[in-house]
Amino acid sequence: MNQLSAEDREFRKQFAEAEVRVHQTEAYKTTLEKEIESLRNKEFEVRSVLDRRHARLEFLRGLVESYDGFSEGAKFLITNDEWKANVQTTVADAVSADTRYRVAIESALGETASFIVVKNIEEAYRGIEVLKKKSKKGKPPSSASTVFRS
Repeated sequence: MNQLSAEDREFRKQFAEAEVRVHQTEAYKTTLEKEIESLRNKEFEVRSVLDRRHARLEFLRGLVESYDGFSEGAKFLITNDEWKANVQTTVADAVSADTRYRVAIESALGETASFIVVKNIEEAYRGIEVLKKKSKKGKPPSSASTVFRS
């Protein structure tokens, strides 16, 4: 009987230790599940931000590639194979300032932001002549102010 009681006590002790380990493991499992859920939420937020930024990038890329906001004359000169080598940049691209002032500068520049900057006055006049010739071929006339001298 003493042997049974000693074995019984040993089994009860092992059982109690096993119960403690089970509770500790369950607590650790709960902690890990909460951490996983938190990481999933963070991943979702990061993916959302990434998707929004990617969409904005594609939108802006489309605007740049379509020269949205540029006059027809500027678009023609920028994309014309014979003349586009003369285009240095646009006024908007030539201006560099702190991002805090971007809106103010864009407002101040207005439509001049899309004017083309060329090397010299001769190139400007040549660009105007190209536009005049194109206008005579049935294309819409373009303003001479599309070309801007550097």
